[in-house]
Amino acid sequence: MGAETDAARAEVLASRAALLDEVQRLEASARAAVDIPAKIRRAPAKTAGLAAGTAFMALGGPNHYVARE
Repeated sequence: MGAETDAARAEVLASRAALLDEVQRLEASARAAVDIPAKIRRAPAKTAGLAAGTAFMALGGPNHYVARE
């Protein structure tokens, strides 16, 4: 009976360690997702393009520039 208990305890501890690793990975991913200044530093051209596209759409998008009769 003791061997089964030891095996179960080892399995629980391994699962707990895996869960802790996963939580730490998810926390790091969440921090990276909201770190806007770092994204701008990594890809300034992409950020400028995204900002220009957003401004274009906010100002009326393609319909604003189509000739109206």
